[in-house]
Amino acid sequence: MQFSLSRIRGRSVGLCILLILVATTFSFASSRAVLAAGEQQIADLGQCQLASGATLENCNVGYRLFGELNDERSNAIIILTWFTGTVEDYVNFGYIGPGRFADSSRYFVIAIDALGNGVSSSPTNSLAQAGSGFPDITIGDMVDSQYRLLTEVLGIEHLHAVIGISMGGMQTFEWVVRYPDFADNAVPVIGTPRQTSYDILLWETQLATIEHLADVDYDGAVRVIAGLDALTRHTPGYVATVTTPDGYAEYMTQLLQLTVAFRLENRVPQLQAMIAHDITDSFDGSMSLAATAAEARMLVIVSPTDHMVNPLPSREFVSLSDAELHELQGDCGHLSVACEKDTLAQVVNDFLLSQ
Repeated sequence: MQFSLSRIRGRSVGLCILLILVATTFSFASSRAVLAAGEQQIADLGQCQLASGATLENCNVGYRLFGELNDERSNAIIILTWFTGTVEDYVNFGYIGPGRFADSSRYFVIAIDALGNGVSSSPTNSLAQAGSGFPDITIGDMVDSQYRLLTEVLGIEHLHAVIGISMGGMQTFEWVVRYPDFADNAVPVIGTPRQTSYDILLWETQLATIEHLADVDYDGAVRVIAGLDALTRHTPGYVATVTTPDGYAEYMTQLLQLTVAFRLENRVPQLQAMIAHDITDSFDGSMSLAATAAEARMLVIVSPTDHMVNPLPSREFVSLSDAELHELQGDCGHLSVACEKDTLAQVVNDFLLSQ
């Protein structure tokens, strides 16, 4: 990871990990149903070998469990975090629960924190590779760590579905080509199988802001990042309609609070991972080959007004496969998933039940 952030690195602190004791009568390796209450848990995977050839030491993956694993062990789904997001965000914003986007009344929901998000191994909590010593990671590295969590720690050998929003959707696309027979269904939501030039422009501008500004003016870097996020996650029309000029100061205060909550050090590896993300890399750059390699039944959800993750590659993937396409409506842009949360939950659950 090519940045220093020397001034703020000294303020980094390791996460305090709460050790969760699991009764042996509820072992994941058994065929018995498991009732989970959503506590934060951390899986220690030891070393994770990365696509770059580097090794991630003390490779930890955060996760939370919701719902009940049935006797057939056939109702497990995973939900994957968005860029700068955590599983706690999914919970707080109401995406996990009975009848929700990840329906814990029907499915055994395994919600997984992506590498670099401040819960799983990240620059701010790594004991051996903190700050600039944290190695470059890819979306594929995130997925490999999730596969190890499922198979080595939780004893899950097959999934009913993989679902994820935004960067979680990127991970979902990676899952279906990296482990094509592991899940019956996959639902990438406002994600992409590969970046467009516009996407790369956005992510590289954020990355350059951190690399060139954060060491000399951390607060200034945060403000620029907050502005870039605001300019792209909604449409101009939505912002102009919902936020009046008189309300702009409060609007920016809220944006800054959200941006500060996710440390800039942790944005860097996730930005680098998204910039490099392209599921066709293993298929000689062919989207057709990548699309046909996916064995899961797929529902690809996009927003036509998305200014943060361009929907064109997702539409291309659908046109070359048997996947279904659903387009969110309205003028909310990338955050249509929030504006249309109830509709999104209904569409996803109808799809998962239609098999």
